[in-house]
Order: sequence, then structure tokens, then C-alpha cells
Amino acid sequence: MIWNDAKIREWASSGGITPYDESLVNPASLDLRLGKWIREPLQHWSYMPITPAISKATPACDLWTDAFEFETYILKPGQCVLAASVEYITMPDDAVGLLASKSSTGRLLLEHFHSGFFDCGFTGTGTLELKNDGKWPLELRPGDLWVQLILMQMVAPAEKSYQITGRYNGQILPEAHRAKALVDTGPDSR
Repeated sequence: MIWNDAKIREWASSGGITPYDESLVNPASLDLRLGKWIREPLQHWSYMPITPAISKATPACDLWTDAFEFETYILKPGQCVLAASVEYITMPDDAVGLLASKSSTGRLLLEHFHSGFFDCGFTGTGTLELKNDGKWPLELRPGDLWVQLILMQMVAPAEKSYQITGRYNGQILPEAHRAKALVDTGPDSR
């Protein structure tokens, strides 16, 4: 079941969102503001041949720049970046959150990839995966409203929340993927 504005306000004002601004509450979602940190893809990937391909084991430092502060960022057509939300999110043990583009964002052809899922027990800022799918440059500024958080009630708390299973808890900066070492269980594992 999707939370309504009253349930969102109750959760957010009791520490679910820091800093909390009640004006960001919508009828069934909460707007998140663009923070002041961004990561860009390393430029050499624009010129690389298709092989060798990257995998989930590829270290993030091979793909992304370090996070840097910005005041205004011009996102060129076709360009993508990782950004962080202003808001620090503390998910309850019996709810999950989904990031979605705002309709005004979609109408400017700024895409937010649909990997913004907040498991129960997650704490941290949201990492926003933004891509300019338009034919024009887009100006990004800290405080901009590009995405909204939709909260949904679970049927029961998870047996193991993200507090136990998560790799991104406590994040403040826009986080690139955290490569997991591939487990080698021997030649019979294939």
C-alpha cells in the first residue's frame, strides 16, 4: 500500500527525513532535492572499444570520478551523472521506498534510472542516476526538485533488513557501485 501525505508527514517529521521540509510533501510522494555533490563517468570510457566489457566486479574508481561539489552543472545531451539528495533518509523496518522522476523532470527529458530503491532499514542520502535524454543542455543546481520518493508499506517487517544486508548504509556522497568480489567455488561451480 502506498503512503499518503499524512503518513509521509508523520514519518518524515519523526526523523525519517533530515532535513525535513513539509512543503516537499505531495499527496502520495515526497520530493527530494538535488544535493551539492556529483560524480561524472571517467572520460576515457567515451572512446573505449566495446570489449572488454565491464562487470559488477569492476571497481567504481575505474568508471567514475571522485565526487565533487558544484554550484551549477550543465548536463549535456546524452550525458549521465551520479548525484546525491540533500535529504538523509531513514527507512523504517516495515516499509520500502522507490525513487521516480517528477513529471516535470520527464517533460524536460531528464531521465532518472529506475534503480532508486530503498530497502527497509536503509539509512543515507539517495543516489540519483541522472541522464539527459533531450537534445538540449540542462542546468542542474543544488536544491532542484528532479525526483520524488514513493513509500510503500510491507506486509510485515523483513527477516533481515538492509541494516544487516546492505552495502550502502550511511552514504552521504553519490555512491558508485561497490564491486563485490566474485566468489570462486571451484571448477564444478559453473
